[in-house]
Amino acid sequence: MRRYSHHGELIGDLIWDEPSGLPESPVMIDPLDMTRRKVIPSDAVGEDLLVPVFRQGRRVYDPPGLPEIRSRVGEQLSRFHAA
Repeated sequence: MRRYSHHGELIGDLIWDEPSGLPESPVMIDPLDMTRRKVIPSDAVGEDLLVPVFRQGRRVYDPPGLPEIRSRVGEQLSRFHAA
């Protein structure tokens, strides 16, 4: 899952298939209304939300502590559109 932001505002989360890779011009499709689509601007910034903790039996990621998690949640929520 990748979260996109554009000019500092969060614009959406996109589920993608890691082995296939991200498309050059990602388009988000509303799962409840397939006619609603959002093209991700080419200058949008993407950040992977789901990261592997283990690969081939080895730990590859150290999760942050609870204070860092709380801080990040507050920061992320403040960047969503008010609607």
